[in-house]
Amino acid sequence: MPINAAWLEAALTATDLLAWTQTMLLSGELAKAEPKKIRYRLLQTAARITRGQRKIYLHLAKNCALGEASQV
Repeated sequence: MPINAAWLEAALTATDLLAWTQTMLLSGELAKAEPKKIRYRLLQTAARITRGQRKIYLHLAKNCALGEASQV
């Protein structure tokens, strides 16, 4: 497979994953948002994964763009 075809497949897969994420997981403003806004809001959020009491926790930064509703 030529390198250009591999890059094309990777780009198409990323686009499909983003579209499915919007369809199945997001609601409100982010369900209709452009890819740039989704990348900013979801993929560039500072977080730390920790383990304790047999559970996995996701700690988001207090000033993250997702707001307090997303605190897990």
